[in-house]
Amino acid sequence: MNFQKIRLVAWSGFLSTLVLFVVMGLENMTEMFQMDPVFFMVDLAERSIVLWLLVYLVLGWLWSAAYLFFFNRFLAFEKIPWLRGAIYGILVGMITYIGISMTGDGMGLGSINTQIIGTLLAYTAFGIVLGTIVGMYEKKKK
Repeated sequence: MNFQKIRLVAWSGFLSTLVLFVVMGLENMTEMFQMDPVFFMVDLAERSIVLWLLVYLVLGWLWSAAYLFFFNRFLAFEKIPWLRGAIYGILVGMITYIGISMTGDGMGLGSINTQIIGTLLAYTAFGIVLGTIVGMYEKKKK
């Protein structure tokens, strides 16, 4: 593993997580697809917003590393980088929603349909940014 890939994981994870924050914030502000994070994240945010943001950022880096080192090759059948990222984002959104649902706390607000749509939209945006950044790196590398 070289320094370039570590730097790519750091930047792509940061930027895609930032987009995830913005999309989820817009969904909540417009009350279109309202989602409340699971209670452990709410409890964490009440104690320290910086710690809450750091947890999300670390999770974004982990998802970015998983994409860069495994899923980018696994999804190589799709040649368009942003679309490959969108597919990955949908997969991450489904995994996240299932994981949150299994905690028993759920998302809190809205119907289950709007929660699923909101989660998939937010994580699709996350994946599109991630796929675009990784695609630009691969194009530059060639």
